[in-house]
Amino acid sequence: MGNVHLSENEFHLALDYFMRGYNLRRERLPPDHLHIAQSIHNIGVLHKKTGDYDRALDYFKQSLEIKEKHIDDDLSKATTLENIGGAYRQKKGYDLASKYLTEVHEMYKPLLPQQHPTIARCFGEIGALYEDQLDYNHTLDYYRRQYEMDEKTLPSEHQHLTRDMHNIVRIYKKKDEHDTASQFCKQKLAEQRNNLPQSHPRIDHTLRSLVDMFSEKDSNFTLK
Repeated sequence: MGNVHLSENEFHLALDYFMRGYNLRRERLPPDHLHIAQSIHNIGVLHKKTGDYDRALDYFKQSLEIKEKHIDDDLSKATTLENIGGAYRQKKGYDLASKYLTEVHEMYKPLLPQQHPTIARCFGEIGALYEDQLDYNHTLDYYRRQYEMDEKTLPSEHQHLTRDMHNIVRIYKKKDEHDTASQFCKQKLAEQRNNLPQSHPRIDHTLRSLVDMFSEKDSNFTLK
């Protein structure tokens, strides 16, 4: 229930359930049990989502310390490391964020298929790290990797595909490369029209992105 409330941004209810679960596990399990590590991790995720990054890091590191006693590399440990990297990014601790996110990417390689949404998400985190540092060339590289992998691994209607495309167009605009952004959208629009139903929402989003870009350059532009 805690995760349900967290997904709906009901943070007080989520924390209440997470803490109840954590306290129950502490009563019944050894202090370094992996289930306790997961409870601590969940509390860290909540604090990260509410912007309390110092407290989130404290919980993530406690969780990681327990996990490292029991396991080598696995997805649970990798997820905690990724969250640590993301929290450091939010705190503008870019060197530490890069260290953790690079480690996570390497950890995922033997644990997951070569093409996987979790690896795509990691690319997005690394791209966001470069964006925060205004390194838009590297940002684009990672955002495009994320988009290409998500296209191969997610359902065509998944909202992350719209988000990924929006991120790429947004960075082209930050680079003042509006023509490249429009060419990218036109290319994706052609692919979408060939592969998706004409009423698909991704086609509508791409069309609106094109209209917005050309309207910024020419108020008399009409999309054909």
